[in-house]
Amino acid sequence: MLSSPLQFARDFAKLKSRIGDASSAEQRLLLLSDFWPNLRSLAEQSEYRSYRDEFIPLLLAQITAASLIDLTIAELEQICAVLQELDSSDEQKAAIRLTAQKLAEINFYVRDTEAALKAACLAAGADYELLTCHPRKGGDPLLSFCDLREQIAGRNKPLDQLLTEIASDWESHHDSYFHDRVNCLFVEKSLVSRVPAPEQSEGKETRQFGSRGCLRTLTGNVETRKNASKTDDIAFDNKVRSPDDPFVGVAYDSLAAVRVILAAFAPARTPKPRYHAHYNVKNSDHEFTGDSIGLALSLLSYAQLLKPEMLRLERFISGEVAFTGGIDSDGNLTPVNDKTLPAKIERAFFSPLRYVVVPQANAATAQRTIDRLQQKYPHRNLKLITASNLSE
Repeated sequence: MLSSPLQFARDFAKLKSRIGDASSAEQRLLLLSDFWPNLRSLAEQSEYRSYRDEFIPLLLAQITAASLIDLTIAELEQICAVLQELDSSDEQKAAIRLTAQKLAEINFYVRDTEAALKAACLAAGADYELLTCHPRKGGDPLLSFCDLREQIAGRNKPLDQLLTEIASDWESHHDSYFHDRVNCLFVEKSLVSRVPAPEQSEGKETRQFGSRGCLRTLTGNVETRKNASKTDDIAFDNKVRSPDDPFVGVAYDSLAAVRVILAAFAPARTPKPRYHAHYNVKNSDHEFTGDSIGLALSLLSYAQLLKPEMLRLERFISGEVAFTGGIDSDGNLTPVNDKTLPAKIERAFFSPLRYVVVPQANAATAQRTIDRLQQKYPHRNLKLITASNLSE
């Protein structure tokens, strides 16, 4: 049963309230795309046109590269479908290109070539039916993608440009090594949407935002404090953080763990050094909670403090690996929540990463998740590495 004008006005007001309460751009985007079926069948009626006129710019404003980072294939497909139903405009075409390109990237990562090429053609305005190519089934995924790109080259200039952009971003992860950054996995816990679904009574929930896997790049600079301080000093995003901070408090344990390992290089040194550290999570528009960033913080701090030695030995942090795991002050890896770990593993699976590192205590859950995903995407090979302590 369709809503009355009065009920629809209430539902639209609730939608805008939920958008205001949402803690991230992707939540706002998904709330809007979920609501579109409510409006689609009514938009041509005069009493609802003002809602359509307000809805469309609200939706398009939420579609940015940052808001699409952690969305799933199904969510991106849903947004693409909504965008294709909107009036053609420069803003709509730009949003389709951005969303469909992200959808193509993810499908290329898991080697679903047909779905990837269809999304790429949608983004570039090319005709998928005119493409003829023979993708490789085995071998290195990036090399297979580059081979496919060469087969398609010259067919459509926008498509060539789009595939070149995907290749460039993919190559930035491939065989890249750093001493000032590390990939980390954690979860975002979100609000619950109570926007009524199409043709349903008030109060029905269309989407419950639970734990969403997030893949981010952690950057940082760590150095020994020159004064005789008895404490470490840690800043995140240019703000000094205390040990009881719900997200970065684990950074103090990570520095303590690194100090234990570095003591082996100078066992007679007293007093033990204290550190000044500054960290930043790239492409994040809000704060997260939890201590699963501890392992990534420790590795980054270790690389920073041993930078000359690591440069000499050419031992860096690989750009093809993501880490999740807590850490205590002795350097032991503490397990993450097994209930939310699958969301992290899924996020890594639908990415260009080759490896994911988890605490040994989480190995079984992580492997089960990978095995489940590989049943649907058998040509995607994400490898699992486990460890029990920072030394490993």
